[in-house]
Amino acid sequence: MSANQKMTAFSQGIHEQSSTQKEKLGTLRVLADGRKFRYAKAGGTALAIGIPTQSAAAEANHINKQCAAAAIGSTVVFVTVGATAVTEDQYKDGWLMVNDGTGQYCMYPVLGNSACAGSGTTTVVLAEPIRVALVGSGTSEVSLIPNAFYGVVVGAANGHFAGVPPIDVTANYYYWSQTGGMCCALNTNAVAVGSEVALGAGKFVLATAYTTEVCGTVVATAGVTDEGKPIWLKKD
Repeated sequence: MSANQKMTAFSQGIHEQSSTQKEKLGTLRVLADGRKFRYAKAGGTALAIGIPTQSAAAEANHINKQCAAAAIGSTVVFVTVGATAVTEDQYKDGWLMVNDGTGQYCMYPVLGNSACAGSGTTTVVLAEPIRVALVGSGTSEVSLIPNAFYGVVVGAANGHFAGVPPIDVTANYYYWSQTGGMCCALNTNAVAVGSEVALGAGKFVLATAYTTEVCGTVVATAGVTDEGKPIWLKKD
């Protein structure tokens, strides 16, 4: 089965959370009623049911960094990061992207990584072999990009939408984040039926600019301050 195909059997229920990972982050789950969910991990702050969320930002000190040489076919890359430490498996199910130099534009899914101190070197294990050899001494520069559903936080204006929790989620726990279909979520006051919504500060707000990611559409009834209202989510 292709890694991109939808799974039909799962180890964790939609309304369950887990302290241990049971699915690949970002796995898509589709229910018979059309609702869609992505497997996610909460960040260091608990999440609340019905409150829109966003992906964690990339760590600046893990972007555009030197790596050791890596031959075609290798599945291990040694990356020297900046002043911010790397935790074990921080980039599991995320990406190693070659942003400059030899191998530029290639990207590789990450199976896991070792911990290292700030300005240290993390060992990154890839799920796919290197296709274009990486050259050390700064010739190839790489970036470590977390999975879009790793370290999910409460949404803010102009964030990258990561879905709506269908349950209260403990900090650093794994859960299913709703990303498509009918959802009950916090919508700001008086957003009319048929209006598109975007992320605001912990709620959906009227989408008013082309630079704003559209997260869904108000259906059936208009928004009311501090109330859960029906939103048809459109991320998936």
